[in-house]
Amino acid sequence: MTKLVEQFNNTIGKEKGIKIDYRVYGGDYQKVLDLAIKSGQAPDLFDVQGPVEPYIEAGNLIPFDDLPGSKDLFKQFGGYLNNLSFQYKGKMYSLPYSLTTNGLVYNKDLFKKDGIVDSNGNPKPPITWDEVRKDAKIITDKGAGKEFGIALPMKFGGFWALNVQNMFTSSIGHIYYNTATGKYDFSAFKPALEWMLQLKKDNSYFPGPEGLDNDTARAMFSAGKIGMIAAASYDVGVYNVQFPAQIDWGVVEVPTLDPNVRYNAFENAGRGFNIGVNAKKLDLNKIMDIVKWYWSDQMLTTMYEDGLYIPYKPDIAAKATANPTMKG
Repeated sequence: MTKLVEQFNNTIGKEKGIKIDYRVYGGDYQKVLDLAIKSGQAPDLFDVQGPVEPYIEAGNLIPFDDLPGSKDLFKQFGGYLNNLSFQYKGKMYSLPYSLTTNGLVYNKDLFKKDGIVDSNGNPKPPITWDEVRKDAKIITDKGAGKEFGIALPMKFGGFWALNVQNMFTSSIGHIYYNTATGKYDFSAFKPALEWMLQLKKDNSYFPGPEGLDNDTARAMFSAGKIGMIAAASYDVGVYNVQFPAQIDWGVVEVPTLDPNVRYNAFENAGRGFNIGVNAKKLDLNKIMDIVKWYWSDQMLTTMYEDGLYIPYKPDIAAKATANPTMKG
């Protein structure tokens, strides 16, 4: 993205008098953003993590509808904008950008070292949560206090969503809101919590989960200290670029409670960036120029070819001239 922003600044940006100052933050992003908003120094464009409604109600976001030419812009998204996650009270505050899928990432080297292999001596990843628990115990017991079965980054604000809800949806058939009954149903996740308590009983996880954030957990996995960790498709970039893995790793389909029962996996439509209220001080035509560039088929195709994002619409992958080669 840094390279693409630089290209924009030197081409479209130079032509139209626009310069994007692109910044990336780590686990403290939410705190940094909220402080910036409170002090009136919020970015013109930023990514809201989690629900957008509180930001809208507080007057910190403006809808894409306010941009000149927005009606023509919306046409390119077709029926995708019918998804209520992109709109609020009839206006579009977000637009679909990517698709996030989930999997279990595992350390092939540790699996081989600790004898968790098939008849050919190849690493044998778990297909059930009970197998995850058993494998985690083997890795921890043989790790002699240096290697641990699994990471549970509970300090991470998205721990429930990524490590519990999204991973166990394939076993349960719905998230905390059951669309079949029209009711919230957290009780269905009782088996997930019981599974975590069994891990606690086995003491087969990376120490200090209550103080472990996601970046630290992923860095430890890359360094070969952890056998398994829940992952989303964006973690491919993490283990190749952010924390380049020093191990041979693989990713498998999310395990299930019952090997014979598998529901549809959880997928999340990524929203791209939102428009902060400070953008009103600028020329909204220029904001639209950035939006058109960011959501262009060319941009989405580049992201797909580089293995950074799964595009939200399948025809983007069909337009690609090369398949992703990045590991994972």
